Amino acid sequence: MVEKSTDHHLLERAIEGEVVALEQLLWSHYDRLQRRIQRKIPAGMRGALSAEDILQTTFVDAWKNISSFSPQGDDAFYRWIATIAERKLTDRIRAQGAAK
Repeated sequence: MVEKSTDHHLLERAIEGEVVALEQLLWSHYDRLQRRIQRKIPAGMRGALSAEDILQTTFVDAWKNISSFSPQGDDAFYRWIATIAERKLTDRIRAQGAAK
């Protein structure tokens, strides 16, 4: 329960614009997100596309949009950031396919 409380506190501070809180929040979810995205990268694209690249652009979007984030329900921040990451991955897969 402490972890949820800590995440909630960090999230409140991040939404208010505290950069360090957002950074801590993003890093606290990094490993889970990295595994999720890595599993979704098509085998044929793993040499040209990495989960780290996707997460880098995901985190940039999170920095830009955190002030408009509205938490709804348990694990809302993770669900939000995972959705951004999956959309970034889909965009990159499409771009890689179009480039061929």
